[in-house]
Amino acid sequence: MTREVEEFKELLAQAKFVTFLTGAGVSVPSGIPDYRSKNGLYKKEKYDFPPEYMLSHDNLVKHPDIFHDFVVHNMYFPDAKPNVIHQKM
Repeated sequence: MTREVEEFKELLAQAKFVTFLTGAGVSVPSGIPDYRSKNGLYKKEKYDFPPEYMLSHDNLVKHPDIFHDFVVHNMYFPDAKPNVIHQKM
């Protein structure tokens, strides 16, 4: 391995807390759709709201039925399992 990779591994080993920021695509191999691709979650939307609005607090307050329907049908993946990317993190 390169020196940089070894140094990074050492930093991770010594860290008390580690946070990984990833894109939505990391969970696609687990069966969780991304948001903006050709077949993404926002392309399948049946409501007349912009994608960013669907999970907003404003939508929850003003349209709880729409918010709930969206979450139940698009954000619940009981069969999803961690994939190799999750495991390596």
